[in-house]
Amino acid sequence: MTRRESRREWRSLTADEKQRRLDRLRRAQHRQLVHDARVLRVVSAD
Repeated sequence: MTRRESRREWRSLTADEKQRRLDRLRRAQHRQLVHDARVLRVVSAD
């Protein structure tokens, strides 16, 4: 999907849908951060 297409899709979403997508994105990023931190802790413990 091009940037223009995704921007058009984003504009067509309702406020609720946007909020849900942002929440899902934030949770996914947080999970990744937690995972990375855990891995880093294990590596630096060596």
